[in-house]
Amino acid sequence: MKAESKFLNQPLEFWANIKLISQKAGYTERKKSRIKVPTIDEIVQMYVELNLNSDKIIINGIPTQFAVLMIEYFQYRADILNNFVEPNLMDMKEAKKLFFQL
Repeated sequence: MKAESKFLNQPLEFWANIKLISQKAGYTERKKSRIKVPTIDEIVQMYVELNLNSDKIIINGIPTQFAVLMIEYFQYRADILNNFVEPNLMDMKEAKKLFFQL
């Protein structure tokens, strides 16, 4: 799989925010067994709860380019994992069958 060029060479601040938001919001929607895409409102709420300055992500109610890029990354990650990776995963029975066919 080839990396998405839009997200290559992003600054450490971008990846730190992705990690923080992912850990705080959770990586999956457990009831749906899908990768979670946090909303801008959820991200703002996380910043408030963590006493972080939300000016980096929203100004006068409008998401910043930084926030838009983060949301695009979350959507991209969810799409790849939900629609390309997960359907190709094997359980133990499938893996054994494949292994013994070799």
